[in-house]
Amino acid sequence: MLPIVSLIFAWVNGVSSPAFAVESEEHSAGEWGTPMLNHGRKWATDDLLRKKMVEVRETVTSRFNVIDKGQMTLDDYKAMGATIEHQVVGIVAQCKLPASADATFHFVIADLLAGAATLQGRTKNEPRQGTRMVIAALNRYGDYFDQPGWTEIGGT
Repeated sequence: MLPIVSLIFAWVNGVSSPAFAVESEEHSAGEWGTPMLNHGRKWATDDLLRKKMVEVRETVTSRFNVIDKGQMTLDDYKAMGATIEHQVVGIVAQCKLPASADATFHFVIADLLAGAATLQGRTKNEPRQGTRMVIAALNRYGDYFDQPGWTEIGGT
């Protein structure tokens, strides 16, 4: 399995596709997979990961009203993207998931970073599309990780 820092390094150097994500211990060597549940159950999370993911979620959801009204400027989107990118780097630096859970979490990280890049204008997509990408990543997190009270995000 590739360490999550390698994923961030690859993303910074132009590989932002979740297809780059790492192999799980449950796959044979060289088989690149998709996010996986823990034998049909969501992966356990710790207090730190739960807290940090709520922070990322709040970065987006706290701006829904402004986004929906079309009042976000390019600078606002860039700032939100930079905040999310910073939050993700902090999660990566402090996260201590077991290897199999970490492999699935890489998909979430890749999607969050791709959304942050779009928000910052580093892709061909409109910055608002970055909001949708981050929401999709947060929803994916909820699909695969057990965080009490986590609900799917609709919106913008």
